[in-house]
Amino acid sequence: MTRLLRFSLLTALLLALAGCSTGLRLAYQNLDRLALWTLDDYVSLDKAQKAAFRREFGTLQSWHRSTQLPLYSADLRSLAAAFEQDPAPREALERAMSQIEAHGERLWQQAQPATAGLLASLRDEQIDEFSKRTRERIDDEEADRADEKPTERRKRWLREQRENLERWTGRLNDRQKQLLEAGWERRVPSLLSPEQRKAQRLATFEEFVTVLATRHEPGLIDRLNANGDEREQERSARDSARDRSLLIELLQACDAPQRQHVRERVLELADDFDALTQSTKPAKSAAASIPQPAA
Repeated sequence: MTRLLRFSLLTALLLALAGCSTGLRLAYQNLDRLALWTLDDYVSLDKAQKAAFRREFGTLQSWHRSTQLPLYSADLRSLAAAFEQDPAPREALERAMSQIEAHGERLWQQAQPATAGLLASLRDEQIDEFSKRTRERIDDEEADRADEKPTERRKRWLREQRENLERWTGRLNDRQKQLLEAGWERRVPSLLSPEQRKAQRLATFEEFVTVLATRHEPGLIDRLNANGDEREQERSARDSARDRSLLIELLQACDAPQRQHVRERVLELADDFDALTQSTKPAKSAAASIPQPAA
């Protein structure tokens, strides 16, 4: 469940990278508002908590803007250069993915003190509200796919993967479509049934709530980081390694027009990060124009 905490810190940035219509720069300038909206889906903060959140988030974002965005830009330009080769070197792609993971870990490390403070400020009734809303969300999400047939599940996964990849490469070629089909087949042996998936999500959440009960005691973040079944963590690590390998294969299968498309998209993103690094505070017009996410 620490993923939820990390997600609330970079909601707008992740939306932008996924193709949010508001654009990266506008979204980044409104990260505090988007993060609060995300948290509001789970728990209602009082005025003092919201003020503390905005203050701590502003400090975190200033650090992120001045120290991390330049690193993102440099890494992206290095990645763009890799796609000048045919195929893009596997070593360069693996390095880029490792850099992304390292950036996320640095952000989480920086955010931990403020996260611990926010969690410690939650009252028992807010924890109850959070628990109720999260269980309802899990129930709703799992109910939507409870009757999904294996063929439907395969079709949905292939569609989602294709759409995500085509944002960066343009239309997939035949080799990439074959790789996706093979990637699905590699996933099948480790797939959980809908019942198993729901039970696992609920069990993981219950462990998180148990840790939250100790939120007033020292070492909360250490307990959160250590939370989770060891076997599940091992399974997750294997799945991540498998998916990472598939993504590298797909990117190495890019043809010349696709490599050009990737370079252009990556360099455009690097330019956005450079511009954000030079911006010291959000524009008032941007803060006024960004729409609230749908509930």
